[in-house]
Amino acid sequence: MKLRLSALLTLGTSLIVANASAQTFNAIGDLNTSGHTPDWSFFSKALGISPDGSTVVGQSEDFGGAELGVRSIRWTEANGLEAFGPLNFASSAGPIAKVGAFDASSNGSIIVGADGLPVFGDPNPVTTAYQFTGGSLNTINDTGSTTDAPAARAISFDGRYVVGFGSADSGESNFVFDNNTNSGFSLSGFRTGAFGISGDGSTVVGRAATGPFSNPGSPVIWDDFGSSPTFLSSNAGQANDASFDGSVVIGQDNGDAFSWTSGGGIALLGDLAGGSDQSSALAIDADGSTIVGWGTTANGREAVIWNGGTGPQLLSDLITNTYGIDLTGWTLEEATGISATGLDIVGWGTNPDGNTEGFVFRIPEPATALMLALPMAALARRRR
Repeated sequence: MKLRLSALLTLGTSLIVANASAQTFNAIGDLNTSGHTPDWSFFSKALGISPDGSTVVGQSEDFGGAELGVRSIRWTEANGLEAFGPLNFASSAGPIAKVGAFDASSNGSIIVGADGLPVFGDPNPVTTAYQFTGGSLNTINDTGSTTDAPAARAISFDGRYVVGFGSADSGESNFVFDNNTNSGFSLSGFRTGAFGISGDGSTVVGRAATGPFSNPGSPVIWDDFGSSPTFLSSNAGQANDASFDGSVVIGQDNGDAFSWTSGGGIALLGDLAGGSDQSSALAIDADGSTIVGWGTTANGREAVIWNGGTGPQLLSDLITNTYGIDLTGWTLEEATGISATGLDIVGWGTNPDGNTEGFVFRIPEPATALMLALPMAALARRRR
């Protein structure tokens, strides 16, 4: 599936509007106002962002009358933090990490994720993949696979394709849901999981094993819905995201952040000094030039940006030293999402009060947004 030229030009315009203000760093807050002690009642994470930068999605703790739980959330500058979907009664630190909103279509009009059955005291609820659009939460029932407890993890720019994974008798099992046909199907491979999709819908990324009893999986791509997975490496790991046309894929390989191209293969992106030499690339912008994720230092896990082949840089250093924003008291732990232009970055960290909280960082460069939108439009014209 390819985006039309008119759609890309519209997206380019919205990108300029979304990034027309001064650089900002915003904490997204959390839903719970019950008055419980902050060490366990305040929690939120930004887990993704729409390509135009307007809509941040993730999860937050909320109070359900008898106990704290986790809800899917979206955050916009206009409306702040909003919840949708049921309250999932489980610990935010455990398997409930599978519950939340993970991605959004080009302008945030469709949000995808997973919700668990709201069963009190269940530490690992059975999840259901969903789409949230027009104020309604709609379950994705027909995944076209043997997947149980599915979670929707990513969506193409125009909202046609949703990808995700769940459990199956043979291990994990992926699914692709087509909104145009209102039906789903499964990509081939053993013990598979789909974690991302290119903006144009041509490339699905994730992990797969070499056999039914092999474990763990390795990073793979499916560049044709009917094809077998292409293994990017034989090491343990997974592919997490792809550029707009699928030409650049990023993820984690044997504990190291990587980028991959068909011509160059896997290239390790490098980690920060200190720590345990562990890193992961989680998200990439439309043209493949800016990548975000996490690395490790002597302080533990910290959010990282890789830009223009210059090696890893602490996101907090970029925000503070380049853009002059005071982050005193903050530790940015993961950068989980980036807009199409690379001008909006989201993630989560520890705030000055010692609580886990999501954030969004914006860089205003309207001219750059226009320059990026035009090549994307040309690309769509070539790929018809």
